[in-house]
Amino acid sequence: MQHFLEKIFQYAALGAVVFMMFLVTADAAGRYLLNYCIFGAYEVTEQYLMVIAIFLGATTVYRGDAFISVSFLVDRLPSSWRLSIAYFNRIFSVLLVLFFIAASVKKAHRMYVSGATMDFDAIPLWPAYTIVSLGLILLASAMVLDIPNVRKGKADFLTERDEKGSEERSFLV
Repeated sequence: MQHFLEKIFQYAALGAVVFMMFLVTADAAGRYLLNYCIFGAYEVTEQYLMVIAIFLGATTVYRGDAFISVSFLVDRLPSSWRLSIAYFNRIFSVLLVLFFIAASVKKAHRMYVSGATMDFDAIPLWPAYTIVSLGLILLASAMVLDIPNVRKGKADFLTERDEKGSEERSFLV
């Protein structure tokens, strides 16, 4: 089920990026060539398409080990320390994502109750915050399911990859 949801979210994020590319290009072309802009293009891009692309794609980025990490200090520590730091890293990351989930759920509820909409039209804002929550929930579950792999050195965030994406080595060895 987890893998199925990840694929759906991945394709939704990809679709949002493609749609955003066409929308922004059409808006810019219309503005500069025809002196006519697409009404609400900026708001839809900002409030929905970027949110979908970032938060529904977060688990794919996690699985692909594409999050920014600074490991030059950890690489120089003894392997026993690296394992402890890896566990701390994972647990702290999960707790941080859980905090973000709680904040986004609270914000989505506040937007729903207040009936907040976009400036240009009656499009509600609460679904965007719900999308944030869903993306973060999937990310947190992927991180939690990855915790048993920390000891084996096979966790998604513990292996370096070369330019082709194949694993080079584990940081724990």
